[in-house]
Amino acid sequence: MSNNDPASQVSNSQSNANLITDVPSITSTNKNSVSHNLLQSDRSQPSIYSNYQASLTERIGFLLESDIFADVTFNVGEGSSSRRFRAHKLILAISSPVFSAMFYGTIKCEDCISITDCKPDAFRILLQFAYKNELAVGEVQLALDVLYAARKYSMRLLEDECFVYLCGNVSFDSVFAVKEAAEKYQLPALESICKEYIEDHSHDVLKFHYPYLNRDTLLQFIQNDRLNIKELDLFQIIVDWADQECERLQLESSDESKRQLLEPLLPHIRFPTMTAADFADHVVPTEILSTCEIAQILTYISTTDKAQVPIGKVTFPTNKRIVKYSTATVVAGTAGPTPDSTTGIQASSSSSQAAFNFDRRSRGFHRSKKRSRNR
Repeated sequence: MSNNDPASQVSNSQSNANLITDVPSITSTNKNSVSHNLLQSDRSQPSIYSNYQASLTERIGFLLESDIFADVTFNVGEGSSSRRFRAHKLILAISSPVFSAMFYGTIKCEDCISITDCKPDAFRILLQFAYKNELAVGEVQLALDVLYAARKYSMRLLEDECFVYLCGNVSFDSVFAVKEAAEKYQLPALESICKEYIEDHSHDVLKFHYPYLNRDTLLQFIQNDRLNIKELDLFQIIVDWADQECERLQLESSDESKRQLLEPLLPHIRFPTMTAADFADHVVPTEILSTCEIAQILTYISTTDKAQVPIGKVTFPTNKRIVKYSTATVVAGTAGPTPDSTTGIQASSSSSQAAFNFDRRSRGFHRSKKRSRNR
């Protein structure tokens, strides 16, 4: 065995006094192989070799966890929340064309890379997916952050997994964020699921989000014919929104100020569909409507034959919204519509999950090697 042999050098590393004659001879009676002795001679061997039964995937995953042989460093995030990750250029390059161009293209990057537009937790999951082909996200916001990172580095399979997760985990507190991402990344199937979820759980979605909505978004919301919310509840929510807007804009919270803020919204509130008691007890006392408008609406409500009311006599919409389910309190991440006592319609499952399942069947989007890109 030559002194230039790396294996021989490992064997001789224990002592400078070791001679080539110290290497055990290979005979049929020798209990241990030469290779075994060579490995045993160096106690600094990484534990990656301790489990000889580990699969290739497990060994590659160990590289990420242990940092051994790492040849690139990422500093991800900003300030005190930033984190440092060690990785391997080759593993990342075969997972992403962007990383391939960065490390092996004509313009090579440094061995230490700063990334400020990705969240550390999201980048950690991206690395885990590249090494282990696993996606472990426990919340929607994290999935959205991972989706952004996957888009940035063109990791299409990771994008698909994020898409699947988001389709099945829309909830009243996250639906607007998911819808915004669906519009940004042009994912019409996901956008459709969000729209239907908003319609089916309008009361809970509005109650949670109205403090953060601008008037244009609120207007778009109440123009929808398919809101699952009582008209009186919808009116009370926009009045609460006006109160908050007065405070935000440092306006006097007067009836006049609120009326001015609500001017574009009021024509879309279907006052004529309320009961006379609800309108008289809850709407009139707010003094948002004028005396003329109040008289007009009460006259319409009290008229038995609505068909006889001349067109244009009432300036507010007189048709009821198309409501599939009665308003029910929804726990984040779940959807539990109840039968509507007035329509008798029973919902068997969450509409978002139903739409998601339909989309998977119709578009063939499933967890397989061949995936449809028409999302």
